[in-house]
Amino acid sequence: MKRQISLLFLLMISISLRAQYCTPSARYSNCDLFSVNVIHDISYQNIPVTNWLSAPDITSLKLDLYSPASDPPGTFRPLIVLIHGGGFKTGDKSGLANECMSFARKGYVVASINYRVGWTYESDLNMRPPHCTAGADMGAFKKATYRATQDAHAAIRFLAQKANTYRIDPNWVFVGGGSAGAFTSILLSYMQIPEWSTYLTAPVYASLGDLRTSGNNFTNTFTIRGIFDNCGAIFDTTFINPSENIPLIGFHGDADPIVPIDSNKMMSCPGYISICGSRAIHNKLAALGICTELNVLHGGGHSPYTATSAEVEYQISRTACFFRDILCSACPSAPVYNFANSFAMASTMFPPNCSCSSPRLSSPANTDQSSADVSITLNPGNNHFSLHGNTEHVYQVQLCDMQGRIMFASKGNLEQLNNSLPSISSWSSGIYIIQLRDIMTQQVYTEKLVKQ
Repeated sequence: MKRQISLLFLLMISISLRAQYCTPSARYSNCDLFSVNVIHDISYQNIPVTNWLSAPDITSLKLDLYSPASDPPGTFRPLIVLIHGGGFKTGDKSGLANECMSFARKGYVVASINYRVGWTYESDLNMRPPHCTAGADMGAFKKATYRATQDAHAAIRFLAQKANTYRIDPNWVFVGGGSAGAFTSILLSYMQIPEWSTYLTAPVYASLGDLRTSGNNFTNTFTIRGIFDNCGAIFDTTFINPSENIPLIGFHGDADPIVPIDSNKMMSCPGYISICGSRAIHNKLAALGICTELNVLHGGGHSPYTATSAEVEYQISRTACFFRDILCSACPSAPVYNFANSFAMASTMFPPNCSCSSPRLSSPANTDQSSADVSITLNPGNNHFSLHGNTEHVYQVQLCDMQGRIMFASKGNLEQLNNSLPSISSWSSGIYIIQLRDIMTQQVYTEKLVKQ
């Protein structure tokens, strides 16, 4: 009996530790805190699956895994599964390497998966106005979306089965991606088996196989807690039910000709199926009282916020903050941010409880009080800024403008860095971001500098 009680006690401790993801530290915020370990080409499949042409069968679907490098043994982390875009026709998991690295530096474990792609279509040119040819088979397109959803489900079942190996918590899974990857993430989250069976028709569904058993024979369960949607869609918002209660953060251009931001025909072609984009989904979630946030780029086309590294980092950081709010049960109430241009967003859009510039956030690795006193100050009189902190530590400093251009970068102790810092007197007026990384503790400090 004592042994049973001890095992139960240990189980309760394990569950409690896994639930403590809401932390006053900077982890899971927009702060880069960790170096990253990467494992490439992990096979998540052990049952052959049929590809879109029926032959040959696919036998080795794979994923890449990105993990924070310095976590102590026994630490479990929330999992983010990213799914690449490509119109369900093409694409590869390697295309999301930068996004995976960014999320992992913030403390998440991240997987980027490959999945089955392909469906009957003519050239990309002929799929869009003014051509809109009948060569695109919408039935084949629906099947492609289901195969992608099957594979995503299989990948997460595999990761749940390997939870102890990869130190992930399958009760805290986030999914997301761009375009087809966002589409797949949304379908995985909101469309259940009865809905798929009805939408595809029962015979088609039966021919493609069950959502929960395709690809591998793992039966492990998982819980999706949130969605990162970059210009994704769903077939119909009626598939979103209040009981699912899965928050979503969306990014979409309101002039997207491929995936409409509202409800319209795919590719803007009259003969294609109607789909519901990010704003339609956001409005449905808001009406149901489900946490949601939407970032709209006015005049933006397909896959906004990806033109520069700064835009990508904004999108990932904003999403990390949204996921952090979910972890802390403090999700925002349906805000919509409309941007006239991509850099009206900037660092001022980060919530005070998430921004690296907040003094309330500090790295969990930071146990040295002198290191916690790091600061960055600007002297308006001589257009110079100064760095302050532990004089015995080595730091890496980088200063960027809001277009992501690196204006200054160097490495050294504080005396060396302060002697080499540039004057900003000749710089254009605007917002600049200064980032200071403590090489010893890996703590990152970020401040906004406004040049008048």
